[in-house]
This record gives sequence, structure tokens and C-alpha cells, in this order.
Amino acid sequence: PLPVLHLFITPANLSQADNNDSARTLCSIYYLGEFYDNIGINRHGQSSQGFPKKSYDLDFNSDHQFRWNLKEPRVGDINLLTTYPDKAHMRNMLSYETYRDAGSPYHFVSPVRVQTNGGFYGTWHMVENGDEDFLKRVGRDRDGALYKMYNSFASSGDTVIGINGTYAEKKTRKHEGNADLVALFNGVNGIGTNKNLYLYDNLNISEAVNSIAARIVTGDVDCCHKNYYFYRDSDGTGEWEAFPWDVDLSFGRNWSSSQSYWDDAVYPQNPLYIGNNNSFFNALFTTPATK
Repeated sequence: PLPVLHLFITPANLSQADNNDSARTLCSIYYLGEFYDNIGINRHGQSSQGFPKKSYDLDFNSDHQFRWNLKEPRVGDINLLTTYPDKAHMRNMLSYETYRDAGSPYHFVSPVRVQTNGGFYGTWHMVENGDEDFLKRVGRDRDGALYKMYNSFASSGDTVIGINGTYAEKKTRKHEGNADLVALFNGVNGIGTNKNLYLYDNLNISEAVNSIAARIVTGDVDCCHKNYYFYRDSDGTGEWEAFPWDVDLSFGRNWSSSQSYWDDAVYPQNPLYIGNNNSFFNALFTTPATK
């Protein structure tokens, strides 16, 4: 009894979408009583690119944005995240709702049944995209700097702007460089009183504590060498926050070197200090007041 998302796409375009994570190919969508013609679709994700069941980005036209919920504003993009490796098919929802209940920014998630050209294709999780629409929904300034991070923020090289790989992908304020991210790196890697003063003056401490606590509750050990956002209220307080992303490896589901994503064991002993490999989060762990 899931909402049904109808995907209309030619076999050639679906094959192209399965094999390309940058070029948009055309498809059409029918959902909640509305038809969306000539929208873009492409493959989403890194590790999941090798799964038989892919994840996708759906990019809607500016004159007809997507109504994902009848009670919520429309959005310009969504992600269809594969449930292929998660036997429970529910960890995205459990995790993001935990962040929500902890007072942390979170992505909306809706499980959907996808029909392709009228036939059953599979179940996916329809997840909010990290962009200006997301910032507005969680009460943040759309003009703030949002970075999607693919590294542990452990060296100055981790501030370099790029896409995927080990970079910092800039999602907003693309007219600027990365000087703000470089300043953040230098600040959280300061020493003694200078570091403490930087944290209090430049981090939204309460948000960071709420998000870190929720991450520990969910046992999200796939962070923080990647799979998180940095956000700065650039035109307001100037303070930085960290938001969650990619939370399917949670609630006891771990990636293991021997079985990778296909380890069916449940691990209850994941550690408290998740993220201590990351200089942003470790700065809060190693400061007595925030610890």
C-alpha cells in the first residue's frame, strides 16, 4: 500500500540513465494526480552505481515543479534512492525521522512503488535533494553556502571544490569560491583558546550537538569520511552547521570489508564518537564543554 510513482521512459533512455551520472536523459512522471512531461533523469550515487537496482536524480522543469506531498510546497528535484542493499527497506525513514525528532535538519523521505511504462519496476525511497528548496523547508536561508562533503575534512585539500571523488561539492552560492570553507578548516584546527573562541563564535553549537547526538543514536558509521553537508548562514549569523546525508548504513547495518553491503549481521556495538575522524566533529568531541 505505497504511493505509486509512474515512470514513462524508453528502454534506450533508461539504459542511458543507468549508465550516466551527469547527463540528463528524458522521461515523464505521473504522481499524485499530476503528469510531468520531458523531465530529466540520471543515475545517482557512488557505491550504488554497481548495484543492479540503481538510484536516480529526477530534475523537474521550472514551470512545473514536483508536488511530493499534497500538504507541502513543490520542489525542483528529488532523488529516488535504491533500497536494494537494505533488507529492512526502512533505514532512511528511521534515521531522518530521528534527526527530525532531535531538532536537527533532515531530509523528507517517502517510500514509493515505481511502475515503469505500466509494469512493476520496484520500490524506492523518494528523498529530498540538498538544494535551496531543502534549505527553505528546514528554516535556513536559501542564500547560505551549502557544501556536500566527500571527505573527512582532515586536510586543507579537503576544502577544494569539485564533484564526487574526495571534493567539496558546492550546491549554493556558486558565484563564490571556497574561502569560507578554508576559514572553517583553519578555525576548527586551531589550538587552545583560539580554537574555543572560534567554535563559539562561528559554529551553531546547539544544532551541531543535536545532529551529532542523533547520529550516535542511529549508529550512522558511514559518516563522517563523507555523507554529510556543511552549511553556513553566510548573510546572517555567519555560523556553520553540519547536516546528515546518506543514512542507509544505520541502526546496526554496517559495511564490512569482506562482504561490503551484503553483510546481514546487525551490529549493536557501534561507537559513541562517530565522526571523530573528521576535524569539524572532533573539535566538538575534544572541547570539554561541548563534549
